[in-house]
Amino acid sequence: LKCLSCRGQNVYECIMSAMISVCSKGEECRFRMLHRQFIPSRSKAWFEAGCASTEECRQHDNFYAHFCCRISYCNYLPVGK
Repeated sequence: LKCLSCRGQNVYECIMSAMISVCSKGEECRFRMLHRQFIPSRSKAWFEAGCASTEECRQHDNFYAHFCCRISYCNYLPVGK
C-alpha cells in the first residue's frame, strides 16, 4: 500500500497536487485521517491515502476517520513511497 502523508499542507492542495491513477480493478481508495481532530485544520491535518482491496477497505470503514472512496477518486490522490 503506497501512502502519502500530508503534513503542514493545505489538505486540498495536497490531494490535488498530483493526478495519478493508482488503483487497479477490484481496488478502492483508502483515505484515512491521521490527525485526531475530527475536523481537520487546513494547516495541521495529516492524511494517508492509497489503494486497498474492497474487502480490506470495508474492514476498516467502522472508524470515524477512515473513508473508502470510489475508484475514480484515486485519480486525484498523490502517491509517495
